[in-house]
Amino acid sequence: MSNRSSAEGRVKSQPVSRGIVVALIGPDGVGKSSQTARLTSIFQQNFKCTPIYLGSGEGGWEFRRIAKRQFRKWRGWLRRSGTRAKAPVTDKEFGTNHSVFTGLSGLVSALERYVSLRRAIRLAKVGSIVICDRWPQNLKPGFFDGPLRLHPHASWTVRQLSRLEQSFYRRMETFKPDLTIHLVSDFETSNSRKPGDRTRDDFDQRLALMQKMRAIDPTIVKVDASKSFDEVTRDLRHCILGALGAAV
Repeated sequence: MSNRSSAEGRVKSQPVSRGIVVALIGPDGVGKSSQTARLTSIFQQNFKCTPIYLGSGEGGWEFRRIAKRQFRKWRGWLRRSGTRAKAPVTDKEFGTNHSVFTGLSGLVSALERYVSLRRAIRLAKVGSIVICDRWPQNLKPGFFDGPLRLHPHASWTVRQLSRLEQSFYRRMETFKPDLTIHLVSDFETSNSRKPGDRTRDDFDQRLALMQKMRAIDPTIVKVDASKSFDEVTRDLRHCILGALGAAV
């Protein structure tokens, strides 16, 4: 056995006593999910490493995904039967809490994120590197995995659901990753990777919010995600190893 293999074996048998929580944040199309998978594969060779998804897309709880599919079927049935159903959400309403369904969906997403976030903290305490795809924020509703915006004409029921949802985000606000990394690129690069997913205005608003986050917390690391995939992986790996060394 080579010296390198022996060293790797010792690292595996003697994991770090205190792991770290790493959060990858950025607009769609900057490679958060792909980099989470790649980094997990790399660090699992020598450490305990766990990926955790904190978004509201298809990577979350199976219960929420099933509920969404059932609601779409139910809404389609109402339309086919001639029963009046709420019109689809427009682009301007994206991320807005405007109905009981969106209120329930937002509340379930908040609960899911809270449970997953607490799990990330627990895993880090027992020596795991936890790489989080996204991280909830409570600065601006309707953006970056934060609470939904409350529609100005929302019903009493929707407002109560919104209050419950926001209570989870206030709790999550008290937790901070050991390392927060902002993946930043230009709109053209992001749109070429995920065509038509966001408008330029929406993309720019997210970049502006990220800039505000960095102004509040100067420890946030900014990584250029417009580089090649391998170059970004290298930069992220370097940041994580540095944070891991500081935690030991």
